[in-house]
Amino acid sequence: MILDEDFLLMDVVPKLTADICEYSLSDYIENELNLKIGFQQTEETRQYLTLSTVSSAVVVRSLVYLDNARLFQFTELSG
Repeated sequence: MILDEDFLLMDVVPKLTADICEYSLSDYIENELNLKIGFQQTEETRQYLTLSTVSSAVVVRSLVYLDNARLFQFTELSG
């Protein structure tokens, strides 16, 4: 199982709905809000666990910026 948590600045990405998030957040940002996503920085951490059902865990953190270099999203995936 993978847990995906996204944190966005409300003044940059207002009025999010479950439908928008389920379909495509990037599409909404670029095509509805007319913002251009510039780049993303990603960090991956692996932890090896000694559990009977899980052999490893991974956490991926991403910082997403607009094309003007303004940070607007923090994402953490863990599983």
